[in-house]
Amino acid sequence: MKNGKPLVYYDIRGMTNSDNFLDELLIEEGMKKKALNLFKMVPNFIDNRDFSEIKKLKEEIDFLQQRIQPLQGKINSIQLHCNHIFLESTGKRECRKCGFTESTYY
Repeated sequence: MKNGKPLVYYDIRGMTNSDNFLDELLIEEGMKKKALNLFKMVPNFIDNRDFSEIKKLKEEIDFLQQRIQPLQGKINSIQLHCNHIFLESTGKRECRKCGFTESTYY
């Protein structure tokens, strides 16, 4: 209650606090029309997009992923042959030279 009047809770779906079925039906129809108008706008927006940029970005991602694999192999090789100097903290220890990290929770 606020100022002696009961609080009114709104029907989110119909956006009305009316018990009148006709009011709810009119609001529902209006929302359907708005949704259809938005739906009609979507293909125009999509059709006007420049997909060549997307293709270029995907090609760049593929190129970078191909470069990542050999670099990760080099890191693994360095860490495998490193004479580790570990800095220990709660739950893990990390080599100060190569960054190799392992959990100390056993």
